[in-house]
Amino acid sequence: MIVNQVVAPLDLLVLGSGVAGLSAAVRAAARPDLRVGVLTKAALDQATTRWAQGGVAAVLSTDEDSTDAHLADTLAAGAGLCDVDAVRVMVDEGPARVHELITLGAVFDRDQGGALELAREGGHSWPRVVHAGGRRPASRWSGRWWRRCGPPRPRSWRAGSPSTCS
Repeated sequence: MIVNQVVAPLDLLVLGSGVAGLSAAVRAAARPDLRVGVLTKAALDQATTRWAQGGVAAVLSTDEDSTDAHLADTLAAGAGLCDVDAVRVMVDEGPARVHELITLGAVFDRDQGGALELAREGGHSWPRVVHAGGRRPASRWSGRWWRRCGPPRPRSWRAGSPSTCS
């Protein structure tokens, strides 16, 4: 359903309220000169992120792992369907994005010494997958991110039902 009513003028409309959408909204809402909105297909906590399993893969260890190895693993798993340049950007920027998620409030599993716990999962030749709460979805971050926006929060609309976020 298409939203046909404009509630307030916006400078930025973020499409989707999963990890990518909400982290973008949080970063944008920190700028006082931007009026930010989020358009989601359902309630904020119903994004597909809540159903995601596994974790986030990035080269985060100082061992023998490398972004070149991550690139090779991803291209092999992609069986010829991957855009090599896009995968290169993903593996090169992955470590910084994980640390950015942590800055935004994401809590990844850590060992007793405080280091990120890295798991080796299918398609990866090295342990490079971080999890949040074991293998539970990262959905628990989204509410924290939404609250972190603080006043003024981005506005939130469900498709077909515009309303402000409280």
